[in-house]
Amino acid sequence: MKSLKANGEKSSYFNVTALNLFFIFLFLLFGPFAKPSDCLADNGAGLSLHECIETALEKNWSFIQSKLRYKESTYKASAAQKELFPKIGTDYSLLWRRDESEITIFGRKSVISPHETYNWKVYVTQPIFYGGRLWNSYKAAKLDVDISNLMMIQQANELVRHVKNLYFDLLAALKLQDEAEAAHNRLKAHLADAEAFYKAGLRTKNDFLQSKVELAKGKENLIKARHNVDLAKARLNLVMQRPLSDEIIPSDKLKYSESNYDLDQLYSLALEQRPEIQAGLLAIKKAERKKNVAKAKFWPQLNLTGAYERIGDTPLMRENPFGDTEQVTLLVKASWELWNWGQTNDQTRAAGTELALAKTALNDVKEKILFEVREAFLRLKEAEEALKVAESALEHAEENYKLYNERYRQQLATSTDVIDAQTLLTQAKSRYFISVAQYAKAKANLQYATGDEIKELKFQEKRKKVDQVVVK
Repeated sequence: MKSLKANGEKSSYFNVTALNLFFIFLFLLFGPFAKPSDCLADNGAGLSLHECIETALEKNWSFIQSKLRYKESTYKASAAQKELFPKIGTDYSLLWRRDESEITIFGRKSVISPHETYNWKVYVTQPIFYGGRLWNSYKAAKLDVDISNLMMIQQANELVRHVKNLYFDLLAALKLQDEAEAAHNRLKAHLADAEAFYKAGLRTKNDFLQSKVELAKGKENLIKARHNVDLAKARLNLVMQRPLSDEIIPSDKLKYSESNYDLDQLYSLALEQRPEIQAGLLAIKKAERKKNVAKAKFWPQLNLTGAYERIGDTPLMRENPFGDTEQVTLLVKASWELWNWGQTNDQTRAAGTELALAKTALNDVKEKILFEVREAFLRLKEAEEALKVAESALEHAEENYKLYNERYRQQLATSTDVIDAQTLLTQAKSRYFISVAQYAKAKANLQYATGDEIKELKFQEKRKKVDQVVVK
C-alpha cells in the first residue's frame, strides 16, 4: 500500500469542484468500451481483472442507475435555479355577459361594456423577495447533485469490490478444478497399480475394488468442480451483464504478498476517502438549507410584473369602443400570510429535526465505517495466518502422499493408506487455493473499507491489470 497521509494533512470535506472533475473523468474513463465479447482476444490472452472492472462499470445495471440518479439531480438543480429567473407568459380570454353594462348620465344611457370582451396579455414576472426560499431551495438542489455524485462513486467502490471477489472466486474454482483433475489422475494411476498387483496375486480383490470405488468418487468430485467453475463464470458474467454462458479465460493469477498495514492509518484513510462520510457532511448542509426554506414562510413575498394587454369586442381586438385598445402595466405585489395555525412553525421544527438527524446519521456512518475497517483488517490478518498454515500443511501432505505411494509399490502399505494420503493431499491443496483466494478477497474488502478503490480509479487509470494474483 502507498504511504498514508497523516491526520489533518487534508480536510475531510470533499471539494465540490474536485467532485465534478472526478465525475467527468469517470465518464471519460468508463465511457465507450468495446463490447464485452471483444475483451477476449483470439490469441487466448484472456480477460484481465481490470477489463472485468471496466466492463462492469460500463454495463452493470446498478451502476447505470446511479449515473441516472446523478443526471436526474442535475436537472432538478437546474430547474430550482430557474425559479430565480423572470417568467414570461401569455393568456387570451373571452368574457361573455348576458346583458350589456350601461350607465345613465343626465338621463342618457350609454353602454360601457358589451356582451363579449376579448383580452390578450403578455407578461413578465420577476420574483423580488421570498425570504430566501428560492435561493436556499436552489442551493439544496445543488448539494443534492454533489451527494448523488458521491453515491455514484460509492456504487463504483462497491461494484469494484464485488467484481474482484467474483474474479478471485473464479480463479480459485479453476485451481480446484485442476486439483480435482490431478486427484482423479492420481487415483487412476493408483488403480492401475492395484490392478497389476491383484492380477499378480500380490493384493486382495478387496484392495482392488476399494481403488475402483475411490476413482468413482474422484470422478464425481471432478464433475462438481467443473460445475463450480461454470457457476463462477456465470456469476462474473452476470455482474458484467454478459450472456451467462459466455466463456471467460482469466489472464490474471493469484499471488500472495505479505501485507503490512497500520490500523490507525487505515482509520484516517477511511475517514478521508469514504464517499459516505463526504455525503453525510453535504447532507448536513442540505438540511440547513431546507430549514432556511421552511423559515422563509415567516417573511412576505414580493413580485414584480410587467404586462402588455390588448382589449376589444372582436377576437382580433382591433378596436375597443369602450376604452383603450392597448395597455402597458407595471405591478408590484406583496403578499404575506399572517396566520396559518402554526403550520410554518411546525415545518421549521421538522426541518430542524431533519438537521439533527443528518448530524446523528453522519456519526453513525463514521462509526460503522471504522468498524468495517477494523473487521476487514482483522479478516486480512486471519486470512494471512490461515494461508501460512495451509501452505505448511500442503508441504506435509505432498511429502506424505509420495511416501505412502512409494511404500505401496514396495508392498509396505495398503490401498487404504494411499487413498487416505491422496485425500489429505487433495484437501490440503484445496484449502491452500481457497486460502489464497480468501486472502485476495480480504485485501479487496480492506481496500473497499478504506476507499482505496476510488483512489485506484482516480489516479491509476492507466493500469492494465488491477491487483494481480498467482498461485504456485
